[in-house]
Amino acid sequence: MSNNIQFGGLVMKRLFGATLLLVALALTAIAQSNTGNLVVNVSDASGVIPGATVVVKDEQTNAERTFTTGSGGSISVPQLDVGTFTITVSAPGRKTSQTTGVKIDIAQTTVRNVVLEPGEVTEVVEVVAGTEVINAANAELGNTVSSRQIQELPLNGRNPLTLINLQAGSSSNGATNTVINGQRSSFTNITRDGLNVQDNFIRANATDFVPDRPNTDDVGEFTITTQNAGVEAGYGASQVALVTPRGSNRFTGAAYIYNRNSVVGANTFERNRLGQARPFLNRNQFGGRVGGPILKNRLFFFAAYEGFRQRQSASVTRTTLRPDARNGIFTYVDNAGVTRTLNLFTAQQGGGPAIVGIDSVIQSRILSTLPTGNNTNVGDGRNTIGYTFSQKQNQDREAFSTRIDYDLNAQNTINGVWSYREELLMRPDIDGAFGAGFTDIPFGFQDAQTYTTNVAWRYTPSATLTNELRVANQLSRPAFGSTAEVPAFYLTVPLVSSPEVNFEPQGRDTSTWLVANNAVYTWGDHTIRFGGQIYWFRINPFGPGLGAITVRPRLAIGTSASTPTILNNATNFPGGISTAQLGTANALLGLLGGIVTTAQQSFNITSRDSGYVADALPNRRLHFENYSWYLGDSWRVNQQLTLNFGVRHEIFTPVSEPDGLVLEPVINGRGIRETVLDPNGTYDYLGTNHGDNRMFRSDIDNIAPSISLAWAPNFGGWLGKIMPGEGRSVIRGGLSINYVNDEFIRAADNALLGNAGLSASNSLTGLNGRLSTFNASVPTPAFQVPRTYAQNNALAGNFGTVFAVDPEIEAPSLLQWNIGVQRELPWKTALEVRYVGNKSDNLVRGFDYNQVIIKENGFLADFLRARANMAASGGAAGNPNCAPNPGCVPLTLLPTLPNGGLLTNATIRSQIWSGIPADLATLYVTNPGLFPGVSSLFLPNPNTGVADVLTNGAESNYHSLQIEMRRRFADGLYFQGNYTFAKALSDAAGTGQTRFDPLIDNDQQRNEYAVADFDQRHVFNFNAIYELPFGKGKRFLNQGGWVDQVIGGWQLTGILRWSSGAPFSFTDPRGTLNRAARAARQTAVSNLTQGEIANLIQIIRTPCGVYWINPSVININQANLNGGNCGNLGLGYAASPGTTPFSGQVFFNVEPGQTGGLPRNGFRGPSFMNVDLSMFKNFQITERIRFQVRGEAFNLFNRANFFIGNTPGNINSTTFGRVGSTFDPRIFQFVGRIEF
Repeated sequence: MSNNIQFGGLVMKRLFGATLLLVALALTAIAQSNTGNLVVNVSDASGVIPGATVVVKDEQTNAERTFTTGSGGSISVPQLDVGTFTITVSAPGRKTSQTTGVKIDIAQTTVRNVVLEPGEVTEVVEVVAGTEVINAANAELGNTVSSRQIQELPLNGRNPLTLINLQAGSSSNGATNTVINGQRSSFTNITRDGLNVQDNFIRANATDFVPDRPNTDDVGEFTITTQNAGVEAGYGASQVALVTPRGSNRFTGAAYIYNRNSVVGANTFERNRLGQARPFLNRNQFGGRVGGPILKNRLFFFAAYEGFRQRQSASVTRTTLRPDARNGIFTYVDNAGVTRTLNLFTAQQGGGPAIVGIDSVIQSRILSTLPTGNNTNVGDGRNTIGYTFSQKQNQDREAFSTRIDYDLNAQNTINGVWSYREELLMRPDIDGAFGAGFTDIPFGFQDAQTYTTNVAWRYTPSATLTNELRVANQLSRPAFGSTAEVPAFYLTVPLVSSPEVNFEPQGRDTSTWLVANNAVYTWGDHTIRFGGQIYWFRINPFGPGLGAITVRPRLAIGTSASTPTILNNATNFPGGISTAQLGTANALLGLLGGIVTTAQQSFNITSRDSGYVADALPNRRLHFENYSWYLGDSWRVNQQLTLNFGVRHEIFTPVSEPDGLVLEPVINGRGIRETVLDPNGTYDYLGTNHGDNRMFRSDIDNIAPSISLAWAPNFGGWLGKIMPGEGRSVIRGGLSINYVNDEFIRAADNALLGNAGLSASNSLTGLNGRLSTFNASVPTPAFQVPRTYAQNNALAGNFGTVFAVDPEIEAPSLLQWNIGVQRELPWKTALEVRYVGNKSDNLVRGFDYNQVIIKENGFLADFLRARANMAASGGAAGNPNCAPNPGCVPLTLLPTLPNGGLLTNATIRSQIWSGIPADLATLYVTNPGLFPGVSSLFLPNPNTGVADVLTNGAESNYHSLQIEMRRRFADGLYFQGNYTFAKALSDAAGTGQTRFDPLIDNDQQRNEYAVADFDQRHVFNFNAIYELPFGKGKRFLNQGGWVDQVIGGWQLTGILRWSSGAPFSFTDPRGTLNRAARAARQTAVSNLTQGEIANLIQIIRTPCGVYWINPSVININQANLNGGNCGNLGLGYAASPGTTPFSGQVFFNVEPGQTGGLPRNGFRGPSFMNVDLSMFKNFQITERIRFQVRGEAFNLFNRANFFIGNTPGNINSTTFGRVGSTFDPRIFQFVGRIEF
């Protein structure tokens, strides 16, 4: 629950003071740092051994720490750097045990059970450890991905985060971003060395993309905790913790190059079907890493660099002028089919002084840069023609990473990480959005820099106390721009593709600051963790949206009733001319003559006092903060049972804009729904409602408990026979609550940006200017704040926007639980079976409370009468107001509307016949000139079109069975395989960055509770590393020399993934109950059962393409389909409402006033299966240097994985049933590496 407490108030001062106290005094744990924990249990044949001496030595730096076991025979060693350690255990009357190679993983607890033998302390028993395969420390679900997996598994793009998808509970159905355990992507927190490195402005793809762009050589390892990460980990419900490698006392490193190209890669399925060649591609990723000592045993370094160079191009077609047309010679076909020409400059013109030549500005800016056409794929072939060329899509990236570790003494260690990322991407899609540009290098580009600085100081005053203070920052600066010189004014031209792109720069600066201090205090069998962290987010978005009206004037070129035009007479056009061709002639005249018909320009404020300013881009600052602290205990009750419990307190501040340059609906003590539905409502500057320029109130009461247990029983009796061995079975279970940032910043920012007033546009219309002499300026609009809903509504065509943020909006909470059994098996493997679930009932979503009214006002009833009248009087051509003709009934409402509802109008009759009353009501509202005053009949708030509220209004539920088997690397083999059977439910999509998921019907929210868009019912993953058993040191042909060079050093690695398809719906997204803009997810109606429909869904290849449903139920000509007559298939969509169904029709439109009948997301698209394989050959050059070559294949079998997404089933679409795309075809990659 949110509370109206300002940070300047007494309570917040106390909370902030508590945080500072924790920063100053707390002692550290593994919470969101780059370390791991170790637990050592010491015993002998008689039981546990208190007072044993345990020495833990870092094998990379030789640093040592000494501990003494407590009464339970155990020690807990917190805050160990990731790497391998040697554990030496000694006790009087027992032999000394020395275990080497004990692996410490990031954010994980490693448990070692040491059993001492009777003997002298001077006798040493040496043991080589392996990675633990079971977790006997807690109920955290997840795995650590080792450096070997990261570097040796075939990873498409060298992005280690793709390995998240190999974990049980993770799913990526292709239609949405990756999710973990049925949570929204924003619920995942990704840290690197303890710092969140995600894009904290747009979190919709938070699991798949981070500005830090890690690569496989600058990440040492990472741990994925899918559930119950413990109270020390916050800002998310699932955690991914990466760590930068550190140096050691030995110099190690690598140099590499990875190449993929179009010569050996496969073509896409569709391009193969159409006989098109593979597009050009050449990608190189190259670089190196090195680490080692600066001062032996004291100061160490690591550094890595990677370059990325991708050269790619795509075919682009634009429209240009033919040579005659450039000179004003217009070519047309007369009414008799004879081709004729006309000189536009000498033709008879009406409407003002004649155009007698080419405008000089048009000549210099347009005609001089128009290329000669080379095809007739576009244009009319007479005056305009196509120009096809290859446009580059090159990408360049640089990545630098460094780390320094300095062991000042046995108590103090300092480490620092600095990284820099830069990328420059050519963006032909920006040019394409305007249909503009003829250069091989596009005007559009994306530039981004990311800087990360991360410093930590670890202090260990005693064997029972450890402290880490961390200060870190990430600054990310993505920007989108154009290489073209910014002109004094932009142009939009007719007929041809413009050589210029009317694009203005946009982007954002996102700064994430972290101060964290975490603690571990060991007290007997208790390991107490406490600490806190503060995140400050500072975001500066700038620039307009793509396609927005520009801040510099934009002049439209053409002709109109106010300009000269070519007269349609026999003198100009012997033989006559069609209306369309006459329009083309006038467009060409306007283009060549540089006739300015309109001018537009947008204006923005730069401060509350500035008024509208010309040439000022939109610019705002957004601030958001997260404060948290925690206290937890890991209590080793005995060597078989560990209890973990604790609590975390999270505070989320409001999003604020320090300058207050946002408008918000004024609440004035009312409820938020009442506020947006008030016809007399007003907007004012941000801060009017809550002060301090805040968008909502502080959310301070987020108490997040966590409890779990891990029990490793020593079974007796018949269970002992089935599961023998002490410590080889672990029963784990846990329950926790987490609070998350579910797009707080972007969603709230988007909401209040919908309230127009701080940006405005103006225009000059009815102009008759010439570019070369045009000097008129667009007048600056009058600025007014406060402003009313009615004022904005009038400026928006009687359909304005009111968008408010609920003052009580809060961070969503997620309740998670799990219970499972782990069993260590022979062959160094372990099996785990677990049940995992979670639920939330306060997810962020946006509502529109201004739902169109069609029932209560009698409109629907009269609409149905009008439709019945049309059916009785001729169908689609019938008269809706045909009474008193036979079969017709009188209308009671429609004729009383202004202008009698224009029931003779073809558009209105079409909407009645189509059965879309909500869309017809919207048409009446948005044409106030013809239908004044009708808004009060159809809208709860007649002075706005939409009345949106961002609030906590969605829920989710997830249940799964997860089975995993894994083998630690031994004898040349490692593997991990898992299967997840899961079901995710929700009543909102939750996949968009603005979290705006309006309901089809505000009175029937429960109808939208269904399978979630990101649900994936079945997922199977497998990955393995296998060193072939040949050559020196192997089982077969154990020889050196040329035998080892030829036979030895071979290795295979692979990834297999199979999953069921994405859920989807059959939809009728028309305005039958609510307007079409709110009915995108409305399902259609069928005369079949859900099971019968499921049997129709299959991949069917035809001569005219691939279908995902049996084409017999689509309204197309089946004979032409099967015969390959693809140009004459027919409609391709459902029969029009009111007409006789076509033969085989099983999907039908929703009746007026109703909503869909089929279940939402009740069907599954094609399944997905993919195999990636890598083959290695290592050549040992010297004892410490080896050369490695690899061949990697992604989608090894080139399987066409067809993709249809969540919303392919619009039964009114001409492409209904067609497969639109596939996942990537087979890609080959070649690798060369030198490692030492």
